Amino acid sequence: MTVQFLWFLLAQAVSEFGSAASAAGLATLWAAQGAPATELALVLAIPALPALVLAPVLGSLMEGARLKRALLFINVLLGLTSLGAAGAFLLPQREAVLALTGIFVLKALCQSAFNGAYNRAFRLLAPGGGVDGRAVSLQTLSNRLGTAVGAGLGAVIALKAGSAVFIVDAATFGVATLIVAALPLGSGAPALPPGGPRLAPRAVFRDVAVAIRYVLGSSRLSRVFALYAPMTLVWAAWDILGAYLLKEAGAPEAFGLVVIAAQVGEIAVATGLAAINARFTVALVLAATLLLALGTGLSGAVVMSLSHQFLGVAGTLALVVAFRLVTGAAANVSGGGVYALLVYAAPTALTSRLTALVESLGIGAMYALAKLGVGTLGDAVGSSTTFMVAGTLATALGLGLSVLEFRARQWEIAVLRLHAEVYLSLRMGGLEGAAFRYLLAQTT
Repeated sequence: MTVQFLWFLLAQAVSEFGSAASAAGLATLWAAQGAPATELALVLAIPALPALVLAPVLGSLMEGARLKRALLFINVLLGLTSLGAAGAFLLPQREAVLALTGIFVLKALCQSAFNGAYNRAFRLLAPGGGVDGRAVSLQTLSNRLGTAVGAGLGAVIALKAGSAVFIVDAATFGVATLIVAALPLGSGAPALPPGGPRLAPRAVFRDVAVAIRYVLGSSRLSRVFALYAPMTLVWAAWDILGAYLLKEAGAPEAFGLVVIAAQVGEIAVATGLAAINARFTVALVLAATLLLALGTGLSGAVVMSLSHQFLGVAGTLALVVAFRLVTGAAANVSGGGVYALLVYAAPTALTSRLTALVESLGIGAMYALAKLGVGTLGDAVGSSTTFMVAGTLATALGLGLSVLEFRARQWEIAVLRLHAEVYLSLRMGGLEGAAFRYLLAQTT
Protein backbone atom coordinates (compact mmCIF):
# COMPACT_ATOMS: atom_id res chain seq x y z
CA MET A 1 0.00 0.00 0.00
CA THR A 2 1.33 3.44 -0.92
CA VAL A 3 1.49 6.29 1.56
CA GLN A 4 -0.74 8.42 -0.69
CA PHE A 5 -3.43 5.71 -0.69
CA LEU A 6 -3.36 5.49 3.11
CA TRP A 7 -3.78 9.28 3.35
CA PHE A 8 -6.72 8.99 0.98
CA LEU A 9 -8.31 6.34 3.20
CA LEU A 10 -7.79 8.63 6.19
CA ALA A 11 -9.60 11.47 4.40
CA GLN A 12 -12.54 9.17 3.68
CA ALA A 13 -12.61 7.79 7.22
CA VAL A 14 -12.56 11.30 8.71
CA SER A 15 -15.46 12.32 6.46
CA GLU A 16 -17.40 9.18 7.44
CA PHE A 17 -16.71 9.98 11.10
CA GLY A 18 -18.23 13.44 10.76
CA SER A 19 -21.24 12.28 8.79
CA ALA A 20 -22.00 9.51 11.28
CA ALA A 21 -21.55 11.87 14.23
CA SER A 22 -24.01 14.40 12.79
CA ALA A 23 -26.54 11.68 11.83
CA ALA A 24 -26.52 10.13 15.32
CA GLY A 25 -26.48 13.61 16.86
CA LEU A 26 -29.53 14.71 14.85
CA ALA A 27 -31.63 11.71 15.92
CA THR A 28 -30.52 12.08 19.53
CA LEU A 29 -31.27 15.80 19.62
CA TRP A 30 -34.68 15.30 18.06
CA ALA A 31 -35.66 12.63 20.57
CA ALA A 32 -34.23 14.58 23.52
CA GLN A 33 -36.30 17.63 22.59
CA GLY A 34 -39.44 15.51 22.24
CA ALA A 35 -39.99 16.78 18.70
CA PRO A 36 -42.37 14.77 16.46
CA ALA A 37 -40.82 11.76 14.75
CA THR A 38 -42.73 12.65 11.58
CA GLU A 39 -40.73 15.87 11.28
CA LEU A 40 -37.46 13.94 11.66
CA ALA A 41 -38.66 11.55 8.96
CA LEU A 42 -39.40 14.47 6.64
CA VAL A 43 -35.97 15.99 7.22
CA LEU A 44 -34.29 12.66 6.41
CA ALA A 45 -36.61 11.37 3.67
CA ILE A 46 -37.35 14.42 1.51
CA PRO A 47 -33.68 14.91 0.50
CA ALA A 48 -33.74 11.42 -1.01
CA LEU A 49 -36.21 12.56 -3.68
CA PRO A 50 -34.04 15.10 -5.56
CA ALA A 51 -31.06 12.86 -4.96
CA LEU A 52 -33.06 10.02 -6.51
CA VAL A 53 -33.45 12.03 -9.72
CA LEU A 54 -30.08 13.74 -9.88
CA ALA A 55 -27.67 11.22 -8.31
CA PRO A 56 -27.03 9.30 -11.56
CA VAL A 57 -26.44 12.59 -13.41
CA LEU A 58 -24.06 13.90 -10.75
CA GLY A 59 -22.17 10.62 -10.78
CA SER A 60 -21.69 10.79 -14.53
CA LEU A 61 -20.64 14.46 -14.32
CA MET A 62 -17.95 13.53 -11.79
CA GLU A 63 -16.46 11.16 -14.36
CA GLY A 64 -15.79 14.14 -16.62
CA ALA A 65 -14.81 16.72 -13.97
CA ARG A 66 -11.31 17.77 -12.96
CA LEU A 67 -10.79 15.44 -10.03
CA LYS A 68 -8.85 17.44 -7.46
CA ARG A 69 -10.84 20.62 -8.09
CA ALA A 70 -14.10 18.69 -7.75
CA LEU A 71 -13.01 16.97 -4.52
CA LEU A 72 -11.90 20.22 -2.90
CA PHE A 73 -15.10 22.03 -3.89
CA ILE A 74 -17.38 19.23 -2.65
CA ASN A 75 -15.60 18.90 0.70
CA VAL A 76 -15.84 22.64 1.32
CA LEU A 77 -19.51 22.69 0.33
CA LEU A 78 -20.30 19.74 2.62
CA GLY A 79 -18.55 21.53 5.47
CA LEU A 80 -20.67 24.63 4.86
CA THR A 81 -23.89 22.59 4.85
CA SER A 82 -22.92 21.15 8.24
CA LEU A 83 -22.38 24.66 9.62
CA GLY A 84 -25.79 25.58 8.23
CA ALA A 85 -27.37 22.64 10.07
CA ALA A 86 -25.84 23.87 13.32
CA GLY A 87 -27.32 27.31 12.74
CA ALA A 88 -30.76 25.89 11.87
CA PHE A 89 -31.20 24.65 15.44
CA LEU A 90 -31.19 28.27 16.63
CA LEU A 91 -34.51 28.81 14.80
CA PRO A 92 -38.02 27.98 16.11
CA GLN A 93 -39.07 24.36 15.57
CA ARG A 94 -41.15 24.82 12.39
CA GLU A 95 -38.57 27.09 10.74
CA ALA A 96 -35.82 24.73 11.84
CA VAL A 97 -37.55 21.82 10.08
CA LEU A 98 -37.81 23.78 6.83
CA ALA A 99 -34.21 25.00 7.04
CA LEU A 100 -32.82 21.56 7.86
CA THR A 101 -34.81 19.97 5.02
CA GLY A 102 -33.35 22.41 2.50
CA ILE A 103 -29.84 21.99 3.92
CA PHE A 104 -30.11 18.21 3.82
CA VAL A 105 -31.35 18.30 0.21
CA LEU A 106 -28.16 20.17 -0.72
CA LYS A 107 -26.10 17.80 1.41
CA ALA A 108 -27.63 14.73 -0.25
CA LEU A 109 -26.80 16.09 -3.70
CA CYS A 110 -23.26 16.92 -2.59
CA GLN A 111 -22.93 13.42 -1.17
CA SER A 112 -23.87 11.89 -4.52
CA ALA A 113 -21.17 13.93 -6.25
CA PHE A 114 -18.80 13.15 -3.35
CA ASN A 115 -19.25 9.39 -3.86
CA GLY A 116 -18.60 9.63 -7.59
CA ALA A 117 -15.46 11.75 -7.16
CA TYR A 118 -14.04 9.58 -4.39
CA ASN A 119 -14.62 6.45 -6.45
CA ARG A 120 -12.49 8.00 -9.20
CA ALA A 121 -9.79 8.92 -6.69
CA PHE A 122 -9.86 5.41 -5.29
CA ARG A 123 -9.28 3.90 -8.72
CA LEU A 124 -6.43 6.34 -9.28
CA LEU A 125 -4.61 5.85 -5.96
CA ALA A 126 -5.40 2.25 -4.97
CA PRO A 127 -2.95 -0.51 -5.87
CA GLY A 128 -4.03 -2.41 -8.95
CA GLY A 129 -6.28 0.37 -10.23
CA GLY A 130 -8.95 -0.19 -7.57
CA VAL A 131 -9.54 -3.88 -8.24
CA ASP A 132 -7.11 -5.20 -5.62
CA GLY A 133 -9.11 -7.13 -3.02
CA ARG A 134 -6.91 -5.96 -0.11
CA ALA A 135 -7.37 -2.33 -1.07
CA VAL A 136 -11.16 -2.71 -1.23
CA SER A 137 -11.26 -4.53 2.11
CA LEU A 138 -9.06 -1.89 3.74
CA GLN A 139 -11.27 0.90 2.42
CA THR A 140 -14.41 -0.84 3.68
CA LEU A 141 -12.86 -1.43 7.10
CA SER A 142 -11.59 2.15 7.51
CA ASN A 143 -14.94 3.64 6.44
CA ARG A 144 -16.92 1.43 8.82
CA LEU A 145 -14.57 2.20 11.68
CA GLY A 146 -14.98 5.91 11.00
CA THR A 147 -18.76 5.47 10.98
CA ALA A 148 -18.76 3.43 14.20
CA VAL A 149 -16.58 5.83 16.20
CA GLY A 150 -18.38 8.89 14.82
CA ALA A 151 -21.81 7.53 15.73
CA GLY A 152 -20.70 6.60 19.22
CA LEU A 153 -19.33 10.06 19.94
CA GLY A 154 -22.04 11.92 18.03
CA ALA A 155 -24.87 10.99 20.41
CA VAL A 156 -22.79 11.98 23.44
CA ILE A 157 -21.70 15.29 21.89
CA ALA A 158 -25.30 16.09 20.96
CA LEU A 159 -26.52 15.51 24.53
CA LYS A 160 -23.65 17.52 26.03
CA ALA A 161 -23.22 20.32 23.48
CA GLY A 162 -26.37 20.27 21.33
CA SER A 163 -26.01 21.39 17.74
CA ALA A 164 -22.23 21.71 18.16
CA VAL A 165 -22.12 18.15 16.82
CA PHE A 166 -22.65 19.64 13.35
CA ILE A 167 -19.65 21.91 13.85
CA VAL A 168 -17.61 18.77 14.52
CA ASP A 169 -18.94 17.38 11.23
CA ALA A 170 -17.89 20.58 9.42
CA ALA A 171 -14.41 20.35 10.95
CA THR A 172 -13.94 16.82 9.61
CA PHE A 173 -14.64 18.01 6.08
CA GLY A 174 -12.07 20.74 6.67
CA VAL A 175 -9.49 18.10 7.59
CA ALA A 176 -10.45 16.03 4.55
CA THR A 177 -10.02 19.12 2.35
CA LEU A 178 -6.45 19.61 3.59
CA ILE A 179 -5.59 15.96 2.97
CA VAL A 180 -7.08 16.02 -0.54
CA ALA A 181 -5.12 19.19 -1.35
CA ALA A 182 -1.88 17.31 -0.61
CA LEU A 183 -2.76 14.15 -2.56
CA PRO A 184 -1.05 13.53 -5.92
CA LEU A 185 -4.09 13.39 -8.15
CA GLY A 186 -2.15 14.09 -11.31
CA SER A 187 -2.93 17.12 -13.38
CA GLY A 188 -6.58 16.91 -12.42
CA ALA A 189 -7.60 16.23 -16.01
CA PRO A 190 -11.05 14.77 -16.63
CA ALA A 191 -11.40 11.00 -16.85
CA LEU A 192 -12.92 11.49 -20.31
CA PRO A 193 -10.73 13.24 -22.89
CA PRO A 194 -11.82 16.68 -24.16
CA GLY A 195 -14.09 16.28 -27.15
CA GLY A 196 -14.63 12.60 -26.35
CA PRO A 197 -17.99 10.98 -25.77
CA ARG A 198 -19.67 12.09 -22.56
CA LEU A 199 -22.61 10.56 -20.77
CA ALA A 200 -25.59 12.84 -21.27
CA PRO A 201 -28.14 13.07 -18.43
CA ARG A 202 -30.90 11.56 -20.58
CA ALA A 203 -28.59 8.63 -21.35
CA VAL A 204 -28.30 7.98 -17.59
CA PHE A 205 -32.06 7.75 -17.19
CA ARG A 206 -32.27 5.59 -20.30
CA ASP A 207 -29.76 3.23 -18.68
CA VAL A 208 -31.90 3.02 -15.53
CA ALA A 209 -34.93 2.19 -17.72
CA VAL A 210 -32.92 -0.60 -19.35
CA ALA A 211 -32.05 -1.97 -15.90
CA ILE A 212 -35.71 -1.88 -14.83
CA ARG A 213 -36.73 -3.85 -17.93
CA TYR A 214 -33.96 -6.35 -17.25
CA VAL A 215 -35.15 -6.93 -13.66
CA LEU A 216 -38.83 -7.10 -14.62
CA GLY A 217 -37.95 -9.65 -17.29
CA SER A 218 -36.85 -12.12 -14.62
CA SER A 219 -39.31 -13.18 -11.93
CA ARG A 220 -36.43 -14.20 -9.67
CA LEU A 221 -34.65 -10.86 -9.94
CA SER A 222 -37.95 -9.08 -9.34
CA ARG A 223 -38.41 -11.01 -6.11
CA VAL A 224 -34.83 -10.31 -5.05
CA PHE A 225 -35.25 -6.60 -5.71
CA ALA A 226 -38.47 -6.66 -3.68
CA LEU A 227 -36.42 -7.83 -0.67
CA TYR A 228 -35.29 -4.24 -0.26
CA ALA A 229 -38.81 -3.25 0.85
CA PRO A 230 -38.93 -5.28 4.08
CA MET A 231 -35.28 -4.55 4.84
CA THR A 232 -35.83 -0.81 4.63
CA LEU A 233 -38.66 -1.05 7.17
CA VAL A 234 -36.25 -2.37 9.80
CA TRP A 235 -33.51 0.12 8.89
CA ALA A 236 -35.98 3.02 8.95
CA ALA A 237 -37.31 1.99 12.36
CA TRP A 238 -33.81 2.39 13.77
CA ASP A 239 -32.98 5.58 11.90
CA ILE A 240 -36.16 7.40 12.90
CA LEU A 241 -37.25 5.83 16.20
CA GLY A 242 -34.13 4.20 17.64
CA ALA A 243 -33.26 7.28 19.70
CA TYR A 244 -36.87 7.60 20.92
CA LEU A 245 -36.89 3.96 22.02
CA LEU A 246 -33.64 4.36 23.96
CA LYS A 247 -34.97 7.52 25.56
CA GLU A 248 -37.99 5.55 26.75
CA ALA A 249 -35.62 2.90 28.13
CA GLY A 250 -33.73 5.59 30.09
CA ALA A 251 -30.49 5.52 28.07
CA PRO A 252 -30.70 8.28 25.40
CA GLU A 253 -26.92 8.60 25.21
CA ALA A 254 -26.66 4.97 24.08
CA PHE A 255 -27.93 5.57 20.55
CA GLY A 256 -24.38 5.92 19.26
CA LEU A 257 -23.30 2.78 21.10
CA VAL A 258 -26.09 0.83 19.42
CA VAL A 259 -24.97 2.13 16.01
CA ILE A 260 -21.43 0.97 16.85
CA ALA A 261 -22.77 -2.51 17.61
CA ALA A 262 -24.46 -2.64 14.21
CA GLN A 263 -21.26 -1.50 12.49
CA VAL A 264 -19.19 -4.10 14.36
CA GLY A 265 -21.64 -6.77 13.21
CA GLU A 266 -21.25 -5.57 9.63
CA ILE A 267 -17.45 -5.44 9.89
CA ALA A 268 -17.45 -8.99 11.24
CA VAL A 269 -18.90 -10.35 7.99
CA ALA A 270 -17.58 -7.75 5.53
CA THR A 271 -14.28 -9.53 4.91
CA GLY A 272 -15.97 -12.80 3.99
CA LEU A 273 -18.92 -11.29 2.19
CA ALA A 274 -17.40 -11.67 -1.27
CA ALA A 275 -16.96 -15.41 -0.71
CA ILE A 276 -20.50 -15.71 0.65
CA ASN A 277 -21.92 -13.88 -2.35
CA ALA A 278 -19.99 -16.00 -4.80
CA ARG A 279 -21.13 -19.22 -3.18
CA PHE A 280 -24.76 -18.41 -2.43
CA THR A 281 -26.40 -16.68 -5.37
CA VAL A 282 -29.83 -18.20 -4.96
CA ALA A 283 -32.66 -15.92 -3.92
CA LEU A 284 -33.99 -18.51 -1.45
CA VAL A 285 -30.77 -18.25 0.58
CA LEU A 286 -31.03 -14.46 0.53
CA ALA A 287 -34.65 -14.64 1.69
CA ALA A 288 -33.65 -16.98 4.53
CA THR A 289 -30.90 -14.56 5.59
CA LEU A 290 -33.39 -11.73 5.46
CA LEU A 291 -35.77 -13.66 7.68
CA LEU A 292 -32.95 -14.06 10.20
CA ALA A 293 -32.49 -10.29 10.32
CA LEU A 294 -36.20 -9.51 10.46
CA GLY A 295 -37.12 -12.30 12.86
CA THR A 296 -34.39 -11.14 15.21
CA GLY A 297 -35.64 -7.59 14.71
CA LEU A 298 -39.16 -8.55 15.70
CA SER A 299 -38.09 -10.40 18.83
CA GLY A 300 -35.64 -7.61 19.64
CA ALA A 301 -38.41 -5.02 19.43
CA VAL A 302 -40.49 -6.98 21.94
CA VAL A 303 -37.48 -7.40 24.23
CA MET A 304 -36.63 -3.70 24.09
CA SER A 305 -40.16 -2.58 24.73
CA LEU A 306 -40.57 -4.81 27.78
CA SER A 307 -37.13 -5.53 29.24
CA HIS A 308 -36.50 -2.13 30.81
CA GLN A 309 -39.50 -2.71 33.02
CA PHE A 310 -37.92 -5.87 34.46
CA LEU A 311 -34.15 -5.64 33.89
CA GLY A 312 -33.52 -1.92 34.27
CA VAL A 313 -31.48 0.34 32.02
CA ALA A 314 -28.24 -1.68 32.12
CA GLY A 315 -29.92 -4.97 31.25
CA THR A 316 -31.95 -3.43 28.46
CA LEU A 317 -28.88 -1.73 26.99
CA ALA A 318 -26.95 -5.00 26.97
CA LEU A 319 -29.81 -6.71 25.13
CA VAL A 320 -30.10 -3.89 22.61
CA VAL A 321 -26.36 -3.95 21.86
CA ALA A 322 -26.40 -7.72 21.41
CA PHE A 323 -29.48 -7.47 19.21
CA ARG A 324 -27.91 -4.82 16.96
CA LEU A 325 -24.67 -6.80 16.70
CA VAL A 326 -26.54 -9.82 15.31
CA THR A 327 -28.87 -7.86 13.05
CA GLY A 328 -26.00 -5.74 11.75
CA ALA A 329 -24.22 -8.88 10.59
CA ALA A 330 -27.39 -10.43 9.16
CA ALA A 331 -28.42 -7.23 7.38
CA ASN A 332 -24.96 -6.95 5.81
CA VAL A 333 -25.19 -10.47 4.40
CA SER A 334 -28.77 -9.89 3.23
CA GLY A 335 -28.19 -6.49 1.63
CA GLY A 336 -24.82 -7.49 0.22
CA GLY A 337 -26.26 -10.71 -1.14
CA VAL A 338 -29.12 -8.93 -2.87
CA TYR A 339 -26.69 -6.40 -4.31
CA ALA A 340 -24.35 -9.15 -5.50
CA LEU A 341 -27.07 -11.12 -7.23
CA LEU A 342 -28.51 -8.05 -8.93
CA VAL A 343 -25.27 -6.30 -9.86
CA TYR A 344 -22.27 -8.61 -9.76
CA ALA A 345 -23.98 -11.62 -11.34
CA ALA A 346 -25.50 -9.55 -14.14
CA PRO A 347 -23.90 -9.17 -17.59
CA THR A 348 -20.96 -6.76 -17.48
CA ALA A 349 -22.72 -4.30 -19.80
CA LEU A 350 -25.49 -3.90 -17.19
CA THR A 351 -23.33 -3.44 -14.09
CA SER A 352 -23.44 0.35 -13.93
CA ARG A 353 -27.10 0.42 -14.91
CA LEU A 354 -28.13 -1.98 -12.16
CA THR A 355 -25.97 -0.09 -9.66
CA ALA A 356 -27.89 3.09 -10.47
CA LEU A 357 -31.18 1.20 -10.20
CA VAL A 358 -30.38 -0.25 -6.77
CA GLU A 359 -29.11 3.04 -5.40
CA SER A 360 -31.93 5.19 -6.78
CA LEU A 361 -35.03 3.02 -6.34
CA GLY A 362 -33.91 0.48 -3.74
CA ILE A 363 -31.93 2.67 -1.37
CA GLY A 364 -33.51 5.98 -2.34
CA ALA A 365 -37.24 5.67 -2.98
CA MET A 366 -38.06 2.61 -0.86
CA TYR A 367 -35.97 3.80 2.06
CA ALA A 368 -37.48 7.30 1.97
CA LEU A 369 -41.04 5.92 1.96
CA ALA A 370 -40.20 3.57 4.82
CA LYS A 371 -38.87 6.48 6.89
CA LEU A 372 -42.02 8.52 6.32
CA GLY A 373 -44.24 5.58 7.23
CA VAL A 374 -42.30 4.73 10.37
CA GLY A 375 -42.17 8.35 11.54
CA THR A 376 -45.90 8.88 11.06
CA LEU A 377 -46.77 5.63 12.83
CA GLY A 378 -44.35 6.41 15.65
CA ASP A 379 -46.15 9.66 16.46
CA ALA A 380 -49.52 7.88 16.32
CA VAL A 381 -48.89 4.76 18.43
CA GLY A 382 -45.43 5.18 20.01
CA SER A 383 -41.97 3.88 19.15
CA SER A 384 -42.26 0.47 20.87
CA THR A 385 -45.47 -0.44 19.05
CA THR A 386 -44.10 0.87 15.76
CA PHE A 387 -41.05 -1.38 16.09
CA MET A 388 -43.33 -4.38 16.56
CA VAL A 389 -45.55 -3.40 13.62
CA ALA A 390 -42.56 -2.81 11.32
CA GLY A 391 -40.92 -6.06 12.40
CA THR A 392 -44.13 -8.06 11.92
CA LEU A 393 -44.88 -6.56 8.50
CA ALA A 394 -41.29 -6.95 7.30
CA THR A 395 -41.13 -10.56 8.47
CA ALA A 396 -44.44 -11.32 6.74
CA LEU A 397 -43.16 -9.82 3.48
CA GLY A 398 -39.90 -11.74 3.74
CA LEU A 399 -41.76 -14.98 4.46
CA GLY A 400 -44.07 -14.40 1.50
CA LEU A 401 -41.12 -13.86 -0.83
CA SER A 402 -39.47 -16.99 0.53
CA VAL A 403 -42.59 -19.06 -0.23
CA LEU A 404 -42.74 -17.63 -3.75
CA GLU A 405 -39.09 -18.48 -4.32
CA PHE A 406 -39.54 -21.98 -2.93
CA ARG A 407 -42.51 -22.60 -5.25
CA ALA A 408 -40.56 -21.21 -8.19
CA ARG A 409 -37.65 -23.54 -7.44
CA GLN A 410 -40.04 -26.51 -7.24
CA TRP A 411 -41.48 -25.58 -10.64
CA GLU A 412 -38.02 -25.22 -12.19
CA ILE A 413 -36.97 -28.64 -10.89
CA ALA A 414 -40.19 -30.18 -12.21
CA VAL A 415 -39.61 -28.65 -15.64
CA LEU A 416 -35.99 -29.83 -15.73
CA ARG A 417 -37.06 -33.34 -14.75
CA LEU A 418 -39.70 -33.37 -17.49
CA HIS A 419 -37.17 -32.23 -20.08
CA ALA A 420 -34.71 -34.88 -18.93
CA GLU A 421 -37.35 -37.62 -19.14
CA VAL A 422 -38.40 -36.52 -22.63
CA TYR A 423 -34.76 -36.49 -23.75
CA LEU A 424 -34.29 -39.90 -22.19
CA SER A 425 -37.28 -41.39 -23.95
CA LEU A 426 -36.16 -40.03 -27.31
CA ARG A 427 -32.42 -40.58 -27.18
CA MET A 428 -31.60 -43.36 -24.76
CA GLY A 429 -32.69 -46.88 -24.00
CA GLY A 430 -31.54 -50.14 -22.50
CA LEU A 431 -28.93 -50.17 -19.74
CA GLU A 432 -27.92 -46.52 -20.30
CA GLY A 433 -31.51 -45.40 -19.89
CA ALA A 434 -31.92 -47.35 -16.66
CA ALA A 435 -28.71 -45.87 -15.24
CA PHE A 436 -29.79 -42.35 -16.22
CA ARG A 437 -33.21 -42.83 -14.60
CA TYR A 438 -31.54 -44.04 -11.40
CA LEU A 439 -29.24 -41.00 -11.24
CA LEU A 440 -32.14 -38.67 -12.02
CA ALA A 441 -34.18 -40.13 -9.16
CA GLN A 442 -31.26 -39.74 -6.75
CA THR A 443 -30.63 -36.08 -7.59
CA THR A 444 -34.20 -34.78 -7.80
